[in-house]
Amino acid sequence: MPPSLISSALLEVVRPPGALDTLTSAELSRLATSSLAKGEGGAVGEHLRARHLPAVSVVLTLAAVVVLSLVGSLIANAVPEWLGHGVGHAVVAVPVAVLAVVALRAWPAPKAVAPSRAARRVVIVGLLGVATGQLLEVIGARVDEPNALVVEEASHTAGQIVTMLSMLVLLVGTGVAAVAAARTGAAPKWLVAVGFVLALAVFIFLFVGAPGA
Repeated sequence: MPPSLISSALLEVVRPPGALDTLTSAELSRLATSSLAKGEGGAVGEHLRARHLPAVSVVLTLAAVVVLSLVGSLIANAVPEWLGHGVGHAVVAVPVAVLAVVALRAWPAPKAVAPSRAARRVVIVGLLGVATGQLLEVIGARVDEPNALVVEEASHTAGQIVTMLSMLVLLVGTGVAAVAAARTGAAPKWLVAVGFVLALAVFIFLFVGAPGA
């Protein structure tokens, strides 16, 4: 908006009735400049919040999984084994599903290079796959029971396969995103390296023994 229009609008708002000339042009100019500065500051703040949303949402998801896993372990001690098994998968499925929805609807779309955009899609597919696989394992939580149904056994097996393949997809997407971020300067290279190593460590941990398995 041009400063002249802002000045006119401010004049109508701030001057009292009957005091048409109480504000000088210099005062109006200062008010207009202040308004523009606040607007630009708000835009910058919004940009920074959007830029950090992926990292914040991932950290919150990991924290939620840890906390819910601790709660789930307490619940598992007081319920039948199959139910505790299902809880162990549910505490992973729910936070990851929420993260996938946040990533799909709220994460800023990369605009710099094509690999960044592709990596975002691959990461979201991996998250949705992990959530789906864990939910399938929840459905098949009674797999070790003598009277387990065939559909429960099939669901549990399918859940394991889907989870492992989805984690591979997620790892690939994370790797491509890390390389793209380092090349475009979207994040410091040391931070990208640390994030990738942590992602690989989490993947190895889950691959060796997924929660509830």
